[in-house]
Amino acid sequence: MSRLQYATDELTGTKHFVEVDESEDAIHWTSEQDVSGLVAWNRAQYNEHNGERWRELNKVASLPAIFVVKLMADGTLYDSKRLRRFLNDHGFRDLRTRPGHL
Repeated sequence: MSRLQYATDELTGTKHFVEVDESEDAIHWTSEQDVSGLVAWNRAQYNEHNGERWRELNKVASLPAIFVVKLMADGTLYDSKRLRRFLNDHGFRDLRTRPGHL
């Protein structure tokens, strides 16, 4: 399989690749984003949370652009129940900016 980077979005830090798999006679388009800075920023906000009660319009997470695109594509971003399930998932806790359960 050969992989070629064809674009970089400097604003989001997203790199876009095309992968050619001769064995399957297929072309795959993929994207990667370095989210380490965003995760560190989210963790700092999470740790600074003052225990304030939940109210309407609380910021609960900061999502990388690459996640937003995926959540839009699969419909999760437009379904409040699925979005809450995603944001409450322990595997994505590094995206959260405050503790609690939605």
